[in-house]
Amino acid sequence: MLGLWCTTPATSGGATPLASTVQVLEHLPADLVTRFQAHGVRYDRWYRPGLDVSWADTFQTEDQAEVDRLCAETGIITEWYDDGTVLHTVQIAQATHAQAATGRLVWLNQANLFHPAALPGEIAAVIRQLRADHLPRNASFGDGARIPDSDIETINSAFTTCSWAEPWEQGDMLLVDNTAVAHGRHPYQGEREVLVAMAGTAP
Repeated sequence: MLGLWCTTPATSGGATPLASTVQVLEHLPADLVTRFQAHGVRYDRWYRPGLDVSWADTFQTEDQAEVDRLCAETGIITEWYDDGTVLHTVQIAQATHAQAATGRLVWLNQANLFHPAALPGEIAAVIRQLRADHLPRNASFGDGARIPDSDIETINSAFTTCSWAEPWEQGDMLLVDNTAVAHGRHPYQGEREVLVAMAGTAP
């Protein structure tokens, strides 16, 4: 469960789009869903100084052993390079999930967020100049096979179709079941502060 509280709404934009993960699954082609279910999704992250978020900020510690411990608890593989300044993590997870409370199958993965095809054109062009196995974030099928750009476009289209958003006002609070409802953030201008807290585990 996620709790979001708006203390400072943006001057313009900055809404938090929501999408039913049941509806997203229903909007996806059956053959795409079958492929993702068969293989799962592999997430690769390369934490390098000066590129994207540092591993110390991500894990809220500068202790490599603590990072290894935290990752091991959640099935994430860690590999350290360059005397610990570079961290590579690998996690293989499900593409869909059956909710314990309802038994309903939902689309539950972040392939469309980690895949380079999800980036804006100019940024994607720069990122793709890096070696495929050194991208700051990347998603592939669980067996390591590349996810086609067209699959990511189809998934993003389903999210666009199923999403809705209301502008934030100061003091607004939102509770989100993170398995039943996906969330994001629209671009914005001006100052914006939306505090987020997480509690519990996936049902």
